[in-house]
Amino acid sequence: MRILLVEDEPVSRSLIVKYLNSQEYQVDAVGTGKEARKIFFSRKPGIVLLDILLPDCDGLALIDTFRRSNPRVGIIMISKKSAPVDRVVGLEMGADDYLPKPFELPELSARIKALKRRDRLLLTEESRYYQFNHASLDFGARSIRYADGASVALSDGEYRVLAALTRVSGKVVQRDRLLNILRADGETGSTRSLDVIISRLRTKLKHKQEQQVIITVHGVGYRIVETNCEPLLENS
Repeated sequence: MRILLVEDEPVSRSLIVKYLNSQEYQVDAVGTGKEARKIFFSRKPGIVLLDILLPDCDGLALIDTFRRSNPRVGIIMISKKSAPVDRVVGLEMGADDYLPKPFELPELSARIKALKRRDRLLLTEESRYYQFNHASLDFGARSIRYADGASVALSDGEYRVLAALTRVSGKVVQRDRLLNILRADGETGSTRSLDVIISRLRTKLKHKQEQQVIITVHGVGYRIVETNCEPLLENS
């Protein structure tokens, strides 16, 4: 697993690199957005540790760039910004996790290991997809593909919530179950985060359709509209 560290503070960058090297990770460390883009596209890291406060660009824009290029890359934000709105914006842009500064290096390692576990689970599902009447969930690419040929990437949280809903094919999944799924790999599993993810999924799944695919069962949770889905299939 190759890691790209984007951190503009030299002392912090050096400490993180030294620690991750001791954990036997291969680390490319840079201090600017320009350098980050160059390394990302040339070295193709599996995980990006991204300080969103950079001297030459907005780190949130990098999240969008990286996610569009590689839907499966793991992105952990590291920043002194710790207000809930900052975390929500980052997650909405496609980040998988948020670690506010200052943090303990073992905690960072635990977050990285959680993303690695997620990646291993995705590898076992690469040939699987879930077909709706106008779109399909591609488990391997972690994206939604539409009948008209367009597609849109899913963040880690979006993917896990939608995967949980499709696996039970129209049955209700309780909110607490979805929150536990989000928390399982270290992601912010707050009620607000789940609401944001459900809203984003509804927008992405609708795609020129009038009917919503994800239905709220008040006081319980959510389900997929049964008339809008077909059983889980295997790609030929």
